[in-house]
Amino acid sequence: MTEMNDFLEMLMVEKLATLNTIESYKRDICHLTEFFKLQLNNDLLWSEINYDHLVLYISHLHDKELAISSIARKISVIR
Repeated sequence: MTEMNDFLEMLMVEKLATLNTIESYKRDICHLTEFFKLQLNNDLLWSEINYDHLVLYISHLHDKELAISSIARKISVIR
């Protein structure tokens, strides 16, 4: 997961993110990855994720009745 590590390092160095923020983003990335593995039965490359995949993921988050702030954070990881 080199891409994830690069992203987390960028957060730390360029955005001066706290350790808690970085851990939250890491959890969210792992959750997203696991969701796609389970729902699509394969390992998607990040470049293969499309609009329909994201709609499916966001719908899943709403179905779990997460707080809007939690959903927003999980979506921000995608950007």
